[in-house]
Amino acid sequence: MKFISRCIDSIERRPFIFWSLFLFFLIFSCFEQFLYSVYKTLLSDKVESLFSFILNIGERSASDLGSAAEGLVSSGIAVSAGEVIVGSIIGILILFALSAVISAYFSGYYHILNLSLQANKEKAEGDFKRGVIKHYFKLVFYMFIHLCIIVATIIAGIFAMFPAILSFNMVYKGGNNGLLLTSIFLFIISVLVVAFCVSLVFMYTFYMYPALISFKKGARYMANKVVNTKFWYILPRLMGMVLLFAGWQWYLVHVGYGLSSFQGALAVFVLNGIVKTYLTFSLLFFVFFTFRQIKNAINVGEAEHDEENGKISSNTGPKTSGTKQAAPSRMDTARSPGTAELKRRTGKSMAQRNPAGRTIANSRPQSQMRSSANSVRTYRK
Repeated sequence: MKFISRCIDSIERRPFIFWSLFLFFLIFSCFEQFLYSVYKTLLSDKVESLFSFILNIGERSASDLGSAAEGLVSSGIAVSAGEVIVGSIIGILILFALSAVISAYFSGYYHILNLSLQANKEKAEGDFKRGVIKHYFKLVFYMFIHLCIIVATIIAGIFAMFPAILSFNMVYKGGNNGLLLTSIFLFIISVLVVAFCVSLVFMYTFYMYPALISFKKGARYMANKVVNTKFWYILPRLMGMVLLFAGWQWYLVHVGYGLSSFQGALAVFVLNGIVKTYLTFSLLFFVFFTFRQIKNAINVGEAEHDEENGKISSNTGPKTSGTKQAAPSRMDTARSPGTAELKRRTGKSMAQRNPAGRTIANSRPQSQMRSSANSVRTYRK
């Protein structure tokens, strides 16, 4: 409840953090529908042929696989190593350009989102511009790395799902009902494992954004420290959000983004913008909110630990009063000279310093010295 109340309070104080994100995802939803239409027009047949070849590997003989592979090469689906390298370079350049464009918005957005969590920070003009100037360049570099990690994670997750899809395809098309429970169990386990791995990657990448906004140096250290401190608190919640994102994306592909009709495309366009705004805002606010809470708890804990260490060191330090001196050991007593020896040595040293060659013991008493002085005075008179 505290998270929901803070979320509503931040939206009331800074409406920009929600409505600007809604506008962003409306534009993104339009772009997403355009990409899907291009995919269906140019690439859907080739991708479906490739997937059918992979899914039917277990049902074909060696000769059938050879002929199917030759068909992939002749149709242009199979590419050479050089084409893979060129395509990878083009993809990396596209990701860098995309990160440069997206960072222009999110550098200011993250700055305002971070300010919305600070009760003493009032709304001021130019906050978005200051955020762009302050965080744009470092956010471009990190968002490019983040997009590359996301693409690599999604591709690895798709390949990790192949065994479950193969077993499910054998039951669905081959009619092997004996493998039904096994395929369902394998499919569920594969989905959970992939979601766990994706959530694990997203934990250590998404928490870099509040760290980059809050710290000039040591952002990676603080992000890792926050995640490691509350690992099992963050992981299931982030995993649930990843599953919601994946389920919604599967639904969009299943209905074909509503492109079969204009009304369907318009409805999916608006609905996609609303759903992704709520999911993304919940994810980003959760990351920034928990980062701030955990960071403050870490700072308080370290301060208390330092204070306890200071008390312990002051209590165990050297004492100047109220302590008994240690008794001298037998060796020290044997080596130390006695009182008579000290008097004898003192007398010798004083005799050596006396210019008349007399010691203190042989000097005259004080009364004799006074009588001598009086006689001298009488003689002078």
